[in-house]
Amino acid sequence: MLLDTTLVKSRKAVEYAKSRAEFTPIFMKVDELAIGLKAVNDLPQLYQEVDQLCKDLNDTIMQLGSKAYAEVLAYYNSVE
Repeated sequence: MLLDTTLVKSRKAVEYAKSRAEFTPIFMKVDELAIGLKAVNDLPQLYQEVDQLCKDLNDTIMQLGSKAYAEVLAYYNSVE
């Protein structure tokens, strides 16, 4: 993930590139860069939410597996 200082510098560069197009290299697509930087800014929040959801799902899987295994052991113990 980019550091805050890197994001600030990158946003500033996009602003400069938009306001002073004569200095922008011809290969640089400023609008696409701006879209990419917005995604870099917005996606960490989504990642955190999805990451927590995955952790919660993993916890649920572990609990269900543990309960199921306890039931299996109870069955085998009753058969013996």
